Amino acid sequence: MTTTNTLVRYSGAATLVLAASMAKADTEVEMHGIIDVYGGAHNPLGEDRWTGKLSAGGKDTSYWGISARHQVNDGLAVVGDIEAFFRPDSAEQGRFDGDVFFARNANVGVETEYGTVRGGRVTAPLFLPMVFTNPFGGSFEFSPANYHTYAGGPQYAHLVGDSG
Repeated sequence: MTTTNTLVRYSGAATLVLAASMAKADTEVEMHGIIDVYGGAHNPLGEDRWTGKLSAGGKDTSYWGISARHQVNDGLAVVGDIEAFFRPDSAEQGRFDGDVFFARNANVGVETEYGTVRGGRVTAPLFLPMVFTNPFGGSFEFSPANYHTYAGGPQYAHLVGDSG
């Protein structure tokens, strides 16, 4: 068993134990996610043929997640998220082979009336403003802006990285 598999199993078990132990009236646990699959036709540039395609991630990248919020007292709450990408067309975890298991989010934090502070893996600061101002949303399949910002050429080298 690899270290990654061991880590994933232990973190999954710890999450379930934590969620079960916190299941009181002042604790909220939510499961959420997106499944995105699309079908279409593809015509490679310069060729006279069309190919049918069934794929994932046309509009959004599929993921599942668990969020928890525990109200400690009137002005203080402990919050946390774990979210992992998956490929519904191939039933594999991650956005690509070798992707980190909780690549989308894996964090804990403290929430007060003055704001929230989180530590861990959180969404990249540029990604959400890009999604909200882009007519194609978070699509890496159809949006040139998303694709070139995170997977573009040398002119974007300072931005190329991870959206999660």
